[in-house]
Amino acid sequence: MNITFSTNPSTFHLWLAVGLAIGLLMMPWSGWAYANGGTILRVDKVGAYELTITASPFPLEVGVNDISVLLGRLSDSQLVLDAKVTMTAEPVDHSGQPQTFPATHDNATNKLYYAANVVFPTAGRWQLTIQVAGSEDSVVTTFDVQVEQRRSLSFLRYLIIGLPLAVIVVIFFVLRRGPEQGFDDHDLEGDEE
Repeated sequence: MNITFSTNPSTFHLWLAVGLAIGLLMMPWSGWAYANGGTILRVDKVGAYELTITASPFPLEVGVNDISVLLGRLSDSQLVLDAKVTMTAEPVDHSGQPQTFPATHDNATNKLYYAANVVFPTAGRWQLTIQVAGSEDSVVTTFDVQVEQRRSLSFLRYLIIGLPLAVIVVIFFVLRRGPEQGFDDHDLEGDEE
């Protein structure tokens, strides 16, 4: 089997543009992936369990937030997948009612996690209480979190996606001209007759 590579500059430039396009298109999405895990808020050892609590987005913001718990047994470091987990969010520095959210494997992208879609209606300091009822123990951990105003990223997302695409299109069309259609001095001088 004989493999040959084209030495035609326009073919090389085409594949270079395609490779750049794929690479640039994949870059912006890496930071936007919401999945279980997110940013670790804390790791608590409570009773018979170790709770690894994660959140996405981070910092937490007004609206829906994915808060997940990875529940491990301290005695043998095995994951616990048959517990009942609930999360309660209560405002600390402003008025409002506590809200309770079930954390389930069904809500989770990674089914090893217990995930809840916790809604914070306002910015400020909130107390988050996580209750775990498992076969070995029933535990509660409570901590405060700061919830920020939602940042408008829609324009930024369009800019991050649109700008690389525009650059790739310009590069593609400039490189498609090839050396045989390159610029000459007359293109820059104009008609001076």
